[in-house]
Amino acid sequence: MTRQLFVDLSHWQGEPALSNTAYLALKKCGVKAVIMKATQGTDWIDVSFAANLRRARRHGFLVGVYHFSDGQSGKAQAQHFLKTVRKANGGNLKNLLLVMDVERNPNPSYGGHVKTSQIKAFAKEVQRVAKRNTFLCYTAEGYWRTLGNPDLKHLFDGLWQARWDGKRHTCKNKNLPKSPPRAGFGGWYGARFWQFGTLRYGKRRIDGNAFYGTMAKMRDLFLTEAPVKPEPVPPPPPDPAVWRGQYNDFLEAATISIHALTPDGDGAIEAKADVLDVLEVLEIEGP
Repeated sequence: MTRQLFVDLSHWQGEPALSNTAYLALKKCGVKAVIMKATQGTDWIDVSFAANLRRARRHGFLVGVYHFSDGQSGKAQAQHFLKTVRKANGGNLKNLLLVMDVERNPNPSYGGHVKTSQIKAFAKEVQRVAKRNTFLCYTAEGYWRTLGNPDLKHLFDGLWQARWDGKRHTCKNKNLPKSPPRAGFGGWYGARFWQFGTLRYGKRRIDGNAFYGTMAKMRDLFLTEAPVKPEPVPPPPPDPAVWRGQYNDFLEAATISIHALTPDGDGAIEAKADVLDVLEVLEIEGP
């Protein structure tokens, strides 16, 4: 199966953002997309988010954004996420893959752990507002089962599964299996997005992921609309003097041809009139 490499990041990979040097190194490594942390809870914004979004776009990556969920109001979290992403993305949600990150909160004193009710409320609000965006759930089987293994696949467009394989992954030896692991939880039977561990690029490491599918399919999932083709630049209007000269040359050549074909004077005049009629239909005026 065809595989495409992508990475995920947050402020932990560098503030105020991942460096341009790092983005260039990821590009050279064959990375096609970057999914970055935008928000957490109902009021926190990743300090590197806006800068990472600009840099990832500038370097030509497909872009996704994720929200780290906690135990606060699911709807309020979704509204905070969408508002923040819109502001950083020029006032809209165009060409962004959206992700709800469902995992153990390492700082439960801030917001607590996300529960099934918050997942439902968050997902319903995102689906209501962002109908054109692909919306994924990022989670690991272990944590999902602590929630009671709820079947919520109908609230998402797919699963991005965290399942580290313990192997060494580098740019030269990505060492990826030919097919993703089977999910077997939450109603999902497979995950086309798979976080396999860390990827070493140069002297750095970053979370490495694979999308199982063609590049064309990956673009369809990340982009909400086809790239706008630039309109062709119209040619400059012809110089009137040059145009009149070309017009007269054309009439002279047409008249000579008409006289050669129709020796009769009246016939030649009628034929010339026909030529002028054609020019008039083409909205071309004589000098």
